[in-house]
Amino acid sequence: MPANPESTLRVALLQRAVVDGQPQANMRAAEDDVRRAAKAGAQILLLPELWTTGFVLEHASRLAEALPEGPTVQQWRAWAQRHNLYIVGSLLERDKQGRIYNTALCVGPEGPVGTPYRKIHLFGPMQEDRYLSPGCRPVVWSLPWGPVGIGICYDLRFPELWRTYARHGVTLFLLVAAWPQARRDHWDLLLRARAVDNLAYIVAVNRVGPGRFGPYGGGSAVVDPWGQVEVQAGTDTTLLLTTLDLRRVQKARARLPVLQDVRPSCYAIPESPHEDDER
Repeated sequence: MPANPESTLRVALLQRAVVDGQPQANMRAAEDDVRRAAKAGAQILLLPELWTTGFVLEHASRLAEALPEGPTVQQWRAWAQRHNLYIVGSLLERDKQGRIYNTALCVGPEGPVGTPYRKIHLFGPMQEDRYLSPGCRPVVWSLPWGPVGIGICYDLRFPELWRTYARHGVTLFLLVAAWPQARRDHWDLLLRARAVDNLAYIVAVNRVGPGRFGPYGGGSAVVDPWGQVEVQAGTDTTLLLTTLDLRRVQKARARLPVLQDVRPSCYAIPESPHEDDER
């Protein structure tokens, strides 16, 4: 991570509808919003999960791209360089063995940053487990604002991932999602829980509009280290902008040292009822 990370960060969350199966149309539709985000001073722009293709996963083999040479990454790279932005989103990736992943990546003014993150937890009700391969590794990106942890949608339900990030010094969580309206109350609850569990900022962007699995819920949000919602969108296409004071994370962790008090060796269920007596 940088020796002296920057303490303030201007973030933009592009909450928008997606035309399933039409990557070029989705990128053209987003171009003006990317420009607006940069003009408003954004330093990081988040785009929803699979925002170029949507969830037409039966066509994933046709829509998936190799990294980093695929057309989507090249477009993000052009935007990032032109507007001096870091752009984060997810797309369908095809590896050299032909496996397909739901992959998040960060592209900055100098090109892709660090290692792409392949979604660890695949969501069966939206057929991810049928058409995609799961990732199996958390990814931390080193950005000018310090270490950043990344997750995709359903990952939000797995606190182990986010605690792993926090225990490795991550102060900022990013989440890109296509979270259904039917479980929007879970989205709101879990965003606050992951932030307050780990005394970290979470910046989460969601899709809106219709989809084959029902409408998407919006509610893109920034939640602070105490679990308070700083800004949140409704259910329409919008560009949400705010500035984070990342010094608040260290202040919160110093005031309430939860991460120092974690005791993994004590969380195993004893195999015999008297095992604890031997300690």
